[in-house]
Amino acid sequence: MIRSNDLQPDQLTDKKAIQIREEHDLGWSKWLKNEPKVFDTPGDHLTMLNSQNVNTLASTINEILMKSGA
Repeated sequence: MIRSNDLQPDQLTDKKAIQIREEHDLGWSKWLKNEPKVFDTPGDHLTMLNSQNVNTLASTINEILMKSGA
């Protein structure tokens, strides 16, 4: 799972989103048999694809694919 490091802009954040964000795996572990591996990437949900962040995101995706044998 890839998780953005930064919080959402205030106008896009509600109480539920803040609660979910407090969990490193964003609450996914309660739905999965095993805890997910979490990879952090710079930016927020909207800016993680911006030019200053996209290379790190691409490297993270590549790392995940290489480890999976894909």
